[in-house]
Amino acid sequence: MIKQDKKIRIGDIIIDFEKKIMREVNGEPIQIQKKVWQVLQLLVIHYPGYVSRDVLIKEVWQDNYLVGDKALNTAIWHLRKIFHNDDIETPIETRRGKGYQLVIQPVEVTNIFPFQSLKTSPILTAGIVASVLLGFSLWFFSPVAPITNLSPESVTNHPGLEIFSSVSPDGNQLAYLHINMHKEYEVFIQNLNQKKLPPQRLDLGKGIKSTLVWSSNSEKIYYAHKIFDENYCMIKRYHLKSQSIDDIAQCRLSRNVYLALSHDDKHLLFTGKINDTSYGLLQLDLTQMNKKPVIFSCENCDHQDKDVAYSPDGKYLAISRRTNKLSENLFVRNIESGDESQLTFNETDLVGFSWLDKKHLLVASRKHGTYKSMLINRESKVIKHIDFTGFSYPSVSNNGSIYYSERGFVSRLTTIELPLKKINQAVEPQTSQIKKTQIQLGQSTPVSYIEKNYVIPRSLLESKLSFRSPHYSNSTKQLVYASNESGRYELWVSDANAENRQKITAFEHDIYYPRWSPDGSEIAFLSRGKLKDNNAIYIYDVEKKEIRQLPSPFANHNRPTWSHDGRSIITAVESGESSFIYQITLDGSMTQKLTSDFARYAVLKENGVLFYTKGYNDGLWIKNVSEKQEKKILSGDIFSTKYNWTLIDNTVVFHSLSDNASRVMQFDFNSQKLSVVGVLEENSLVTDGSFTYQENENRIVINQTRFPQADIKTINIAQLGELP
Repeated sequence: MIKQDKKIRIGDIIIDFEKKIMREVNGEPIQIQKKVWQVLQLLVIHYPGYVSRDVLIKEVWQDNYLVGDKALNTAIWHLRKIFHNDDIETPIETRRGKGYQLVIQPVEVTNIFPFQSLKTSPILTAGIVASVLLGFSLWFFSPVAPITNLSPESVTNHPGLEIFSSVSPDGNQLAYLHINMHKEYEVFIQNLNQKKLPPQRLDLGKGIKSTLVWSSNSEKIYYAHKIFDENYCMIKRYHLKSQSIDDIAQCRLSRNVYLALSHDDKHLLFTGKINDTSYGLLQLDLTQMNKKPVIFSCENCDHQDKDVAYSPDGKYLAISRRTNKLSENLFVRNIESGDESQLTFNETDLVGFSWLDKKHLLVASRKHGTYKSMLINRESKVIKHIDFTGFSYPSVSNNGSIYYSERGFVSRLTTIELPLKKINQAVEPQTSQIKKTQIQLGQSTPVSYIEKNYVIPRSLLESKLSFRSPHYSNSTKQLVYASNESGRYELWVSDANAENRQKITAFEHDIYYPRWSPDGSEIAFLSRGKLKDNNAIYIYDVEKKEIRQLPSPFANHNRPTWSHDGRSIITAVESGESSFIYQITLDGSMTQKLTSDFARYAVLKENGVLFYTKGYNDGLWIKNVSEKQEKKILSGDIFSTKYNWTLIDNTVVFHSLSDNASRVMQFDFNSQKLSVVGVLEENSLVTDGSFTYQENENRIVINQTRFPQADIKTINIAQLGELP
């Protein structure tokens, strides 16, 4: 038992109970309320045992259950946030029916390490050799004090997104990609010696451009060029002097394409398809004309290599590696020996990285809905966090300047009223294309409609925090969504108007895509949970306030929906480049494959009819689960989404992106009528969001954002101080 008059360390926090002082190991003070302090004292005193809620409320709130019951939940939440550590599932565990237990061992701090002098993680001392060795390993691999009080300068401030900044090897030019409100992609070059001059726009034609990579002589730029309407993807090379363009190699249309060029300009690495089921890095020999790319990544691995960068000395490659949609981490490979080492752990999404020198990497990561930055020593693996705002896609020049995109966005939950009983503004389908009451296999519905009486969305919630994947239970009259308001994505519920909000989980891992069961008694969601490289579907029992994992034979899943009887989960399971819809019973006793290739998201109706989306916006499909035959009932030209749609009786309400307009549309399966019910701001809809129907209000709730803004900033490496 730890005595109260001792100085102790819990994780990266130093506590002096006698002086009532709490500090981080880098000396930063932590302010907590008196009641929270008292809860911590009781948890420490009883370590490794647990403390019941009754005891905590009795000792801290003097048996005042009216106040203490809710206040205790808040105190535990604050303590979990203070002692959070990615290597530990949760610092304070809830023991169902018993109470709370501190799971990080408190260690007494002796005078060998004075309290005020702690600047980096010290060796833990517990009196035995094993504890000393353990303490050293914790110090060796722990982050050091973060870098704060930085003063970056603005390079761009145009409306829209400026991303993929890439500084030329001679340090004189900065290339970057600009995406405007209409999602038009243009590449610009800024003269860094004369920053007051306007940037030069490169005439690269229509279509989407990706990562920009300079040649060693600063005279050429490599990039990927996509045109989805023409099924076109090509790696290209732009010559600045002649303004000519070379086609280098075909690329994969359905994936983001990342590039890296060796320092001798002989080899180009880029992401692409390496076989029928895998996606990774390909290498192209630029010294030989018409040479085909060769496979660089392993062919039958359980991961996919994504982004890549050569070290300044050309001896190492930094590679971001994704094991599933919720897990991506950074690795370094010795090019000569092939040896690899992992630099980051438990990251969700890496959004760019660049070498500072041959030993240090500057890494951008998006986790819990926020952007963060890290300096990593590839040899010692020591990580130093940097206090940048919205940090992404860094590029480092040879003269010590760092360029990066500073991103910002506003998240919104909005509603659109539905004229379900009046679809009279729609026109009859063209009988020459399709029969009035029957859909022919291989055909899709006509897209004739008129735009009258549509509505503008009304906002329910709006914040710089994130609200994701709303789903409404018409049984309980509650809205559930995932939000990072508490520091990571947890489940939140509210009433129909997003009022009376309440966080209902403390899962300690990001939660995605919540979905109510038909009777409103349970919520299914997707999370990585305790799984480092895989994900799982979890079920939250609303009454018991318990979470259990869905038994599944698969390592990775997509967002879940429920069968009509609430006895099974419907989800897509990826298999290489493809995916299939499966039905999995809640007890795991039955798993049934329901669709053919490329199915992404599905809803199963009570009559055994499955509605689902396929591929990259390949329209809406339908089939009876007892039959093999499938039909496309709305083409991708009009049904422009994977996830933003919902079934309401005999209609489907969905997002449509056609004729350069963003609309919410409604299609009646019986009458074959199509109508516009709402018009959205361009690019405001969250592409992996959701539509959900509120029956009493006769409206849908959708997931929107303000069009994101990203400006390029710059800062000198000297401001970062001593590198780790």
